[in-house]
Amino acid sequence: QACVFQHGIATNPTTMEYIHEVKNKYAIFNDVKDGTYADEVKVMSNSRKPSAAIDGNAISFNQEFNEYLFESIPSLIEIEHFFCDIYQRSEMEPDCIIMTLIYLERLIRKTSGALRPNANNWKSLLFSCMILSSKVWDDLSMINTDFSSLSPCSSFTLQRINTLELGVLQCLGYSAHISGSAYAKYYFLLRSIILRG
Repeated sequence: QACVFQHGIATNPTTMEYIHEVKNKYAIFNDVKDGTYADEVKVMSNSRKPSAAIDGNAISFNQEFNEYLFESIPSLIEIEHFFCDIYQRSEMEPDCIIMTLIYLERLIRKTSGALRPNANNWKSLLFSCMILSSKVWDDLSMINTDFSSLSPCSSFTLQRINTLELGVLQCLGYSAHISGSAYAKYYFLLRSIILRG
């Protein structure tokens, strides 16, 4: 049975069940806002659930849900500010920038795309990958208590950081090793992008 997708939501009930299952599996990575997890699954199960009406090949979505999807999408400046703030305050080595990217892409591959940065989890994923890269690379890396105290978000408590770190390691199959060739590949790719830009 054919499925029509828009904004990552499918009309096929079986596909919807799979989406809910996957989102619940990786719910620990959702960013915490006002003490609760920002989770599309919770929103969809409440009164804000979109009414998907198939009209030809298009799906018309509840306007409120569309606004929810896009209201929290971070700008490039917001992401850069978040990253630089942690990077500078924790005094990470420059190599951690590349390693963070490697871990993020590795998470996407290892979960077959089920876990990827989005408006609801980008801070948690980025922060946890930065912590992992610092611990793997830096000789004098901070411990989780230190990362919790310097975090720009009060939601990153010690317990939350411990949970995120364990979640990342489980998704990576407890393999945090990055080969020299893999590092070099990303280094020269980023370098070429910067030179072109």
